[in-house]
Amino acid sequence: SSCMLILQLINNVLDSGKAEYGELDITPKPGDMREVVTKVWGIYCEMLLQKGLKATMNLDRHLPPKIKIDEMRISQILINLLSNSFKFTQQGRITVNINWFRNATLNENIELELEDPYQED
Repeated sequence: SSCMLILQLINNVLDSGKAEYGELDITPKPGDMREVVTKVWGIYCEMLLQKGLKATMNLDRHLPPKIKIDEMRISQILINLLSNSFKFTQQGRITVNINWFRNATLNENIELELEDPYQED
């Protein structure tokens, strides 16, 4: 899992250049969102606890076992959010919420939310 994190961080750096030029590929395919976020969370949760922070992850109980996602992009997003939160939060609780819902047109949506006590001066 540490190797996965390093690989994801390298991919983040490479992909940031692609995003600037509008060349970032997103390739959704059936995947397990719970598994993806749980793997990343497992790595960061340990680091957060070692830093003395409280850590919570809430997965929507309605989240289907298989949905069309780009597992690598979801991992990158969560890694970026948790990395920044880890870097800038000195005390308190960091909470990750993963919500699943259908909008008015019945499209399936995932909402990934991170809450932390960090505030700029």
